[in-house]
Amino acid sequence: MPIIVERFLIAELVSVEKLSDMEYSEWKWREGFLGFQSTLTIYESTQNFKGKRFIVFNDFSGNCLSTGFGEYTITDDELVMVTRNSMYKFKIIYRGEDYATKTIN
Repeated sequence: MPIIVERFLIAELVSVEKLSDMEYSEWKWREGFLGFQSTLTIYESTQNFKGKRFIVFNDFSGNCLSTGFGEYTITDDELVMVTRNSMYKFKIIYRGEDYATKTIN
């Protein structure tokens, strides 16, 4: 089960950039989340890819973006996640509670 590393109750996807040679037609669905505001959760894998981190951006009503494993940086109001295929930039609007190290069942 992955563990929650950090959660932001409200974040907005402000940009996404294609980094790989993946066909644009296969990649472009990510752009549908631009301007989307939702809960952003950073998870860490504890099994097959132990220690690798990924993001789930979810409004709990069917809209969900899940990134591949990658590296991220956080500043005061911005989170940047770089994966094999994409670079995502999120604006942190509201941090909310501290969810660090809680296990997801």
